[in-house]
Amino acid sequence: MNRGASLAFPGLEGQPGCLVRGPAREVKLLGLGRKLQRFALYSPVSVACGIEVLYSAPTTADSLRAPMPSTFVRLFYFLLLIVALTVPYAYTVHTYPIPTFYTEFIAFSAYVLIAAAVAAYAYTQRHHLPHVNLGAPKVAWVPLAFAAWLLIQIVVLPTHQPTLNLLGAGCLVTAALVAHAGFWIKRLGLAEATIKWGSYALLLGGVYGVFCQIVQLCGQESLFSPFVLSYGVTVARRPYGNMAQANHLGTYLAFAMVAALYLVQTRRLPVLLWFVLTTVCATGAALTISRTSWIQVVVIVIAGWLMALARRQSAKIGDSKPATLRDWLIPLCVAVIFVLVNIVVRKLNVEFNLQLGQSAVDRFKDPGQISLRLALWRYGLAMFRGHWLTGVGWGEFPGQEYLLSVILGKVEIANNSHDIMVDLLAKTGLIGFGIFALGLLCWLLRAVRVRLDPQRVFGFALIGVLAAHALVEYPQQYMFFLLPVALMLGLLEPQAMPRISSGVSISAYLVLVLAGFVAFVPVLRDYQRAEVLYYGKAPEAEYRAAPASIFGAWGEYGLATLLAMNGANLPYKLAMHEQAIALLPGETVLKRYAVLLALQGRETEALDVVRRLKVFAEAENTWPDDLASLYEMCGQQGAALAGFKAKLIAQYGALPPRAPGDDADDDAS
Repeated sequence: MNRGASLAFPGLEGQPGCLVRGPAREVKLLGLGRKLQRFALYSPVSVACGIEVLYSAPTTADSLRAPMPSTFVRLFYFLLLIVALTVPYAYTVHTYPIPTFYTEFIAFSAYVLIAAAVAAYAYTQRHHLPHVNLGAPKVAWVPLAFAAWLLIQIVVLPTHQPTLNLLGAGCLVTAALVAHAGFWIKRLGLAEATIKWGSYALLLGGVYGVFCQIVQLCGQESLFSPFVLSYGVTVARRPYGNMAQANHLGTYLAFAMVAALYLVQTRRLPVLLWFVLTTVCATGAALTISRTSWIQVVVIVIAGWLMALARRQSAKIGDSKPATLRDWLIPLCVAVIFVLVNIVVRKLNVEFNLQLGQSAVDRFKDPGQISLRLALWRYGLAMFRGHWLTGVGWGEFPGQEYLLSVILGKVEIANNSHDIMVDLLAKTGLIGFGIFALGLLCWLLRAVRVRLDPQRVFGFALIGVLAAHALVEYPQQYMFFLLPVALMLGLLEPQAMPRISSGVSISAYLVLVLAGFVAFVPVLRDYQRAEVLYYGKAPEAEYRAAPASIFGAWGEYGLATLLAMNGANLPYKLAMHEQAIALLPGETVLKRYAVLLALQGRETEALDVVRRLKVFAEAENTWPDDLASLYEMCGQQGAALAGFKAKLIAQYGALPPRAPGDDADDDAS
């Protein structure tokens, strides 16, 4: 039977129908009863053949009329989608104690609003698509189960920073909501339009990101303030646009290149314009000097070939025109463009003295940078071996790193192991890793059994690009990367959860949307209370008058660094610093902690803290400065720490030599 053919049963025209989309044909069966429709949806034959069943609207004259509210909600949804895929990556406000808070908050708000808009659109279509399956996607159980495990960790493990578990669970529940929205988007027939307008948005954001990089290279940020973030670095430069992290911008530009490839492969973008836009985005990626970009380009090329393959398969069933040589060559051109652009950028760096950092190729060869990343993996695996079933706890990596520092040696201060697999094993053990790996593997097996089309390949490509980054860093822990991937997971999910009725699914969805709305103001205001410690006129007094609760861990960290360095109330000050070390054992906190221990007469413990400080500082190339600062802090205490300072000088020398080289890049990848 040809695609689009119908089987009409006499006397049943205009009754609710069922659209069956399979690998080789598409058949509209009119007049099927609800029991037969349900059988078609969940039958083993449908699942085994990769058939996707969507309920269609009654074929009446009224069903062909789109109401005005539906049109407005649809446009509002696409506007929110554009905002979600551009604004978080272009916003210029980055503050302490969490530099990415505002960009993540914008992403969180935008995707909750998207979920609300999708629900509103479904409501406007209730009479026109009465039998659309608005169930819950199977993949949603993965973030929900992982969130439940993070909450259980608070009970079964001696967690020092339970706030991080709570925040992590909240982010995962939001990801489940967004995946749910993505599932409904497909069921409501918005998938293709979503990918199309999302691609245009990513291209717009990518080009703007490169524009910001050029402004930063020229040192003209003041001319475009507040729309371009001030960079200020003069040597070993890696311009990062408005994202304040070069590798993050590199991944966003890879998203933009995927978008350009999708649009040109679906004939929505002229080849010449695609070439210009891809060259621009590749130039930006080359300027970030991110090694991950090379891996991401491989993912993009493979995605382009899969789009060509999907086009060829569709042509066999009369669904599209046959794939041409152009469809197979364009993805290869992405790799060629990226290589040539990198060569040109390096030549321009020499010719115009741009003071860029060492090339990505040189960074691959640099044993110093590789060894630091391997050290983090070694620490993560050591944590896993010690807590193989449950992990050390979601927020316990920094504290465990501090404890292991004198055993495992030189390492950067970090709150994760810079590899998603090692990080999950270290923090959540086999239980958390099993939830993640088994859940996504099952999703993948279901998703690949549905016939490929360019829209599905686009979704897989975005996930693949982020996965490549996650193997050497932790982009999945930022809402502006987690949520678009969650949307793709839901959009690509072909099956609903069994035994979860549409009524239960809709109710849970609306509850989560409402919870997201309720969280907007409290989350924002609570973070602003923690900000006071860094930007207030009287930070300590202002914070004590209105302390943070949701972000209390960061508030206590900042408050600890403001406490007076003297012998008054030492137990309280030491407890505050110990809690701060559990959040992140930064050099400032460790130096203060050592001095306070010495003031209490615990010099052996203080010397042990200094020994751990040296491990971190040598990895960051800051040991001479840190030791000089520590000597100064001891000197400010006068005779009380004269003996302790003498022991430090005897052990580390009076005038330590400065280590050559620049400061280490915290997130080099």
